[in-house]
Amino acid sequence: MHCPIIIGHRCNSARIALLYRLLGVDAVEVDVRRGDTGEIIVGHGGSWVVRPSLIGRAASTLDYILFSRDPLIARKRRLSSWLSTLTWTRHILIDLKDRIEIDSLASEIRASTAVNASLAFSTPRHDEIEHIKRALPGSTVLATIRDAVVNPVNYLDSINADGASIPLPLALEGYGVLLREAGFKVYVWTINDEHQLSHIYKVADAIITDAPWKIRSHLYRLCRTHEQH
Repeated sequence: MHCPIIIGHRCNSARIALLYRLLGVDAVEVDVRRGDTGEIIVGHGGSWVVRPSLIGRAASTLDYILFSRDPLIARKRRLSSWLSTLTWTRHILIDLKDRIEIDSLASEIRASTAVNASLAFSTPRHDEIEHIKRALPGSTVLATIRDAVVNPVNYLDSINADGASIPLPLALEGYGVLLREAGFKVYVWTINDEHQLSHIYKVADAIITDAPWKIRSHLYRLCRTHEQH
């Protein structure tokens, strides 16, 4: 019986990593971006939306603190250093937030000698996919697709992606079924309740969630029920 893996969303700080580890979450997503001097650092970063009012800026700050899952005290942590702390994971999805020099990314990955997890990468800049696959052979490289595309199977073939990272609405529109039947990997985000999960668990290889401990129990029950029938 197919049962997707569960990936803890935004494992970008020590407090989130500790929470996931204590709760037995062994697959995580790490956000990666370019630092001020070009170094590759871990972090989701704030919203690109600029709110001019004082209340709006306060709301943006609160939103960032509560939902970005970045370190609360500003700290630029290199990707290689952060990955070396995630020795307890079996799968790591690295989400590329900025355009990053791919050879430097590969060097950071190779410097993380303590990591034994399988690696996947997701990027919305689809021209990077071929380079990532050459620089990091054996990794799964996903095209982040946020909006509908004409003939997604042909499109993923054309960019040589291993699969797609897609939001829940696209999965519900049939992208999950279509891509998996064509042999592509499908990662779906962000699934946080049982109702959402029940609609897509059969058509996803991985489910990205803010509440993996809750989704895990629902998923195992759904998979057992499906197997019994």
